[in-house]
Amino acid sequence: MDIALLRTFLEVARTRHFGNAANNLFVTQSAVSARIKLLESTLGVDLFDRRRNDIRLTPAGERLSRHAEIIVRSWGRAKAEVALRDGQSASVSIGGVLDLWQPWLQSWVTRLRLELPDVALHLEIGDAHTLIRKLGDGSLDLAFVLETSHTNGLHVTPMADVPLRLYATEPQRETNEIADASHISVDWGGSFNLASGENESLPAIQSSRLQVSQGSVALDLLGALDGSAYLPEAMAQNLVEAGRLYPVADAPEFKRQIFAMQRAEHPNQALLKRILGLF
Repeated sequence: MDIALLRTFLEVARTRHFGNAANNLFVTQSAVSARIKLLESTLGVDLFDRRRNDIRLTPAGERLSRHAEIIVRSWGRAKAEVALRDGQSASVSIGGVLDLWQPWLQSWVTRLRLELPDVALHLEIGDAHTLIRKLGDGSLDLAFVLETSHTNGLHVTPMADVPLRLYATEPQRETNEIADASHISVDWGGSFNLASGENESLPAIQSSRLQVSQGSVALDLLGALDGSAYLPEAMAQNLVEAGRLYPVADAPEFKRQIFAMQRAEHPNQALLKRILGLF
């Protein structure tokens, strides 16, 4: 049995849409259809009731879904365990969003290597949706994100606050001097976008001509262009110390949180607890 067939089946079952499943799996829709047909042919049953704009699991599909999740997770664990070399006691796969890497995760991974040299680490940077999906199918053991929602089967631990401040490339700026032509609007997620969008003292936020999905992208742009952006203090620190970025003193401050996510039934909770204790 090709494990990719089961992963595809689970993604179609989750999204109830062949096109969305294809996007999430980074394959074509025809590839998704072919995999599902092959799986149905192998098992000799129909797994989905295909109606226009409404795909549902058949009773056979419902029964398979419970086994498929276990098989996919077990396969992921088996691959990690088999790949261990002499002197390694365990393997942990960790994912994080890009904006957490340099300010937080890089130093944390360094501590892990020093404190737990016998643990093999696999690191992955990706978007929150992909990381959460990989937690669900067992490809990842831990994921660090800036925004989370209630997800069945996943345990969420708040790890740290992330203060967001407005920075500009020119000193002694005030909020009313921030121009929409040069402001870089960063998508920091629902709570930040809602709060900043309703703040009448921040007109450039609503009318910014440049919008990016990652704070690290905005930081790189501010290294080459004049402008402003909301950034985490830890991310902006080096440019502030170098005199290339300046906090806008009268701008409101916002906060996000770093969350660690893991499967609630993970088989090695003691190791994950120890790892998170080094954050």
